[in-house]
Amino acid sequence: MKKNINNVVESAIEHCQAGDLKRSEAICYQILEMQPDNLRALNILAIIYAQRSEYDSAIDCLKKALNVDPSHANLLSNLGHAYFEKGDLKNAIRCFRKAIKLNPQLFDAHYRLGTVFHQKGKLSEAITSYRKALSLNPDMFEVSYKLALALKNSGKLDEALKFNQQAAKVNPNSPEIHFNMANIYREKGQIDEAITFYNNVIQLSPFHTMAMTNLGMALQEKQLLDEAIAIYQKALLYDPDSVIILNNLGTALRDKGQPEEALKYFQKAIKLKRSFALPHYNLSLTLLLMGQLKKGWKEYEWRWKVEGLFSPRNFSHPQWDGSSLKGKSILVYSEQGIGDEIMFASCLRGVIAQADLCTVECDKRLMPLFARSFPEIQVIDRFAAADLSPSGFPNADVKIALGSLPKFLRPDFSSFPQDNSFLIPDSHKVEHWSRRFSEIGSGLKIGISWRGGNNPTAQLTRSIILETWESLFSIPGIHWINLQYGECSKELKAIKEKFGIIIHDWEDADSLKDLDNFAAQIAALDLVISVDNSTVHMAGALGVPVWVLLPFAPDWRWMLNRSDSPWYPTVTLFRQPIHGDWEPVITEVRKCLKSYKTI
Repeated sequence: MKKNINNVVESAIEHCQAGDLKRSEAICYQILEMQPDNLRALNILAIIYAQRSEYDSAIDCLKKALNVDPSHANLLSNLGHAYFEKGDLKNAIRCFRKAIKLNPQLFDAHYRLGTVFHQKGKLSEAITSYRKALSLNPDMFEVSYKLALALKNSGKLDEALKFNQQAAKVNPNSPEIHFNMANIYREKGQIDEAITFYNNVIQLSPFHTMAMTNLGMALQEKQLLDEAIAIYQKALLYDPDSVIILNNLGTALRDKGQPEEALKYFQKAIKLKRSFALPHYNLSLTLLLMGQLKKGWKEYEWRWKVEGLFSPRNFSHPQWDGSSLKGKSILVYSEQGIGDEIMFASCLRGVIAQADLCTVECDKRLMPLFARSFPEIQVIDRFAAADLSPSGFPNADVKIALGSLPKFLRPDFSSFPQDNSFLIPDSHKVEHWSRRFSEIGSGLKIGISWRGGNNPTAQLTRSIILETWESLFSIPGIHWINLQYGECSKELKAIKEKFGIIIHDWEDADSLKDLDNFAAQIAALDLVISVDNSTVHMAGALGVPVWVLLPFAPDWRWMLNRSDSPWYPTVTLFRQPIHGDWEPVITEVRKCLKSYKTI
């Protein structure tokens, strides 16, 4: 009898494996009529129900089996998997852990437990489980691949690469393994390698639009805009309603100098998914770039909803809507980097003129400068973004972010004040720097900064190798002053050794730590020449003449086809005529500088 039952069970298994679930199910019921506690039949039935997504029935079968044998680790693991598929992660974890306790060498339980932790975002626990599973079955490329994913998401890129390569050796034709390899390389900043693997994915899976999309982003990072645009357009053929691809194509077109065309793609993405913040934000930057201020500032408010871009400051005060501030107090809080804080601070006079009391939260390094420049305001240090009710926080009737002020105070170009400056340096510190500069000899004192950007792409497009400035350094009668923040001693030494040019630098001039001293240093100069970075904003706000060297696709604030800036009357803009070519910019600056020194 037992032998006959076993044969019938084997028949049920064969039908299940062949995909004939209906026949397999019928056989299992026949077995259970004869042996209600047949573990194998109950397990097969559970598998059949799970394949039909009937997870409650699968769970019932496995529970019946476990009532017969509570210490059956494989059944517990299967029950955990059924709970996982149902979405009951808590019970899934409980079952997997119990299975592992009964049989620490059970591969499936470790692997599935890792999958549950991964889905819950518990990456450390997922990595531990995947490692154990891999130690039990080193040839399972799925485990190596998922371990690589978890390590990548944990920021452990080198180790992620190692396990992803291990998975690729076992399964070299998996598009997803190549895709993860490309993503790891891209996060590591190895863009050429990333591009190679994205192309591998597309060869293996010609309709893989995510690989096309990420390839486009990698090409944009390399400033290969024509290639990026082409791959985005190809991706749209397969997925014409992808808001991500539409948004990315818009950014590539904008960077190529086609903002009107870019607008169409942002608008189409918004039409397809109005709640998607990223195309709204990119639409705002494009409108502002084109000088369409009123529309641009309205869309700029979407920046708060772009994941990972800005940290919302959800203070309890009501939002200022631009209405009268007479008899009211207002809190103006910071949100972005130093350069942005300085630029948007040009709007503070408009708030001070209306409110009874204006409290400004800003970067601690700007507090002395803001307090001196706007004596009517109360200046406070920036609070942590997550701290919604910090102790000592001032009362206010309304609040507004510093970057939202232009929506009410800069709706058009006529609303920009014509004052040359709005920040006031420390006069004693200015005198100190003036004496220092006079000691290095007569002639123009010009401060320079050659690196900018807060991400690799911006750094690539904005920065100019210092050696490229050599034709400026050769102009006689000029003393060059280092204003570049960050470590640059090797570059200064190389310029001295190669060209015999001294770019004066002082150890106590730390533009990252002491901005009040930095402001005084800039205020004592005759001219500042800089790429697009916070040095430009400081010089412009102080009313010091500043020449800004801009890439072909400039940041939105510098707009298009103009050599001046409404934000800073003392700014002169020098623009790349084509992508990546700084030589015409340096040539034009040299020409102007030779005339400037005679003024």
